[in-house]
Amino acid sequence: MQSYDVAIVGAGPGSLKAAEFLAQNGKSVIVLERGKIIGKKVCAGGISLKNFKFGIPKSIMEREFKRIIIHTPKQSAVIEHDEPILYTTSRVALGSYLAGEAKKAGAVIKTECNVTEITENSIKIFDKHENDDKKISFRYLIGGDGSASVVRAYLGLKSHAFHQAYQYIVPNTAPISSNSFKDLELFIDANKFGHGYGWIFPYTNTTSIGSGCDLAPEMQKYYPAAKMREKFQQWFKEKFDSKYNFAEKEFQAHTITYGYLGHRFGKSGNIYLIGDAAGFSSSLTAEGIYQSILTGIEAAKQIVNPKYTCPEIQRLIAIKKKEDYYYQLFSHCPFVRNYFYEIVGLLLKNKKFAAKVMGKINKY
Repeated sequence: MQSYDVAIVGAGPGSLKAAEFLAQNGKSVIVLERGKIIGKKVCAGGISLKNFKFGIPKSIMEREFKRIIIHTPKQSAVIEHDEPILYTTSRVALGSYLAGEAKKAGAVIKTECNVTEITENSIKIFDKHENDDKKISFRYLIGGDGSASVVRAYLGLKSHAFHQAYQYIVPNTAPISSNSFKDLELFIDANKFGHGYGWIFPYTNTTSIGSGCDLAPEMQKYYPAAKMREKFQQWFKEKFDSKYNFAEKEFQAHTITYGYLGHRFGKSGNIYLIGDAAGFSSSLTAEGIYQSILTGIEAAKQIVNPKYTCPEIQRLIAIKKKEDYYYQLFSHCPFVRNYFYEIVGLLLKNKKFAAKVMGKINKY
């Protein structure tokens, strides 16, 4: 049986940054990823400026945007800045970079490993590479394995607060001109997107056109999930597919947990949940990369120094409470919600207000 100071389930951004920090501080670490490719996930791939404080290089970014266009049913507002305010990157490129840094620090990363059993101090996996069952003992366990977390399931925690994100990945090739998808655009219209929003996130060779819906039972009154998905596909077909007649397009869907469930568990406090597994993603925007990395690093710091109190996690929890309050506050019928959107659209045309909003998003 192999033994490590820390076993991490899932190789998302938070898991990999945690592994890097732990290895740099003398801990033996193994990261267990069930997928074949690290980082492959349904995600618009938007990177706000606050993420760069974690050492993510701008060299792996595909596109940078100095303006964002926000569309309401009746108007459009343009947020512009002299410097880039948002970037897009491939999640595979981000995962590859973070995995490389973790390996340099001394972490072991294994892909295609399915977790079959978890106990307080050990984990059983099936290693597809070696076609063999293995048992790994640990002192600490970190669950960074997303909305379908097996670590969360082991802890007996259930969440009903889920977003479902879905997107079409389309190629930036003929008949699409180089200017067709040059801007990052957001669409807020309760009749089309319910609680969520539509997006256009361009990359170098492809563009993500997506949206999402809320799967929580209490959110189905005005915005039933199945209906919202149908409306998104209709919107995509009418606005994009009928115009460009995409020869190739890939539909993807994924769930995101936004209901916070806690982050430290176990009889001896040796089990952590981070990022999406803990429900740290934003209920308002569904953003999760920043939250994943922040909570991963905080958990790693506490493992290295048990006296560390994770102040950044406490700050994030306070922010989430505010976000959840406003999210619930504006969970009204489409008419009321769109009325609010039009007010927001007008306010965003004021440069000072728009700058303040972007400042808060990038500061967090």
